[in-house]
Amino acid sequence: MQEGTIFVFEGKEDKPVYLQWIRAICPELKYEPILGGTKRKSLSLRRSLQYDLGNLRKDVYFFVDRDFDELQGQVPGYDIFVTDRYSIENYLVERDVIEQSLIDDFHFHGSPAERKEVLDLFDALYDKFLAATKEINFRLFVSKILPIHTSASLPDQISELVDIRFDEVQQKTYTVEEYFPLEREPTEEEAQPLRESFECLDPRLRFRGKFAFDFLMKWMRCLQYERSNPTTDAMLRLDPAGTIRVSDLTLAVLASRSQPPKGLKEFLRSIETPS
Repeated sequence: MQEGTIFVFEGKEDKPVYLQWIRAICPELKYEPILGGTKRKSLSLRRSLQYDLGNLRKDVYFFVDRDFDELQGQVPGYDIFVTDRYSIENYLVERDVIEQSLIDDFHFHGSPAERKEVLDLFDALYDKFLAATKEINFRLFVSKILPIHTSASLPDQISELVDIRFDEVQQKTYTVEEYFPLEREPTEEEAQPLRESFECLDPRLRFRGKFAFDFLMKWMRCLQYERSNPTTDAMLRLDPAGTIRVSDLTLAVLASRSQPPKGLKEFLRSIETPS
């Protein structure tokens, strides 16, 4: 690989996550990370480089989330990697990642039966959460595909949408219009044809990743309390937990326990050994 390889990531959250994945796949690969700021800005930079006649695009590679709007009209290429899931966070809210966290951080080592009980509980609660946020995701999907601009940024926090306990998720009363305001409302004629496409999406893979990650973190804080103050059968059977620090479970830490996105290995190997 030539010197001066540049990797452009959307934002600061992406950089440490990709660092873990890149180290796992190509530990010798050297690159200089820079931040595009947002997906739109990253793609705008890519477009500018494609029109540049000075060969500035050489050894510049982009990493973006798939989201609902894919490449925003740009064509795929050797220089850009797009996640096959909604965003990087969707790879972290996974049963295997959570199980490793139970072992390492919540001290479920040597207790496979109790781990399974808690993991099965999480799966059930996660499904309830995804159902509770389905219409928000559909509204976001419609706004991106049509497109319709938002009149405010979509919050990452889910506290207005659901109440989360260790063993329960309850949907709050809210309207999607108030939670996610748009510059105009889509008409029925615009939205209805998109419903069929949206219904084909796997919620765990293709719903908004920042919502999913916030759900995981909030549930883990509930788990931390339940582990230290046990009331359920599974927790009562465990030895005392000792110190648990949910704040240590950063994106990078969880990424180190996750499987890299599909296609990332091939993308990185093509950079490492260019044709």
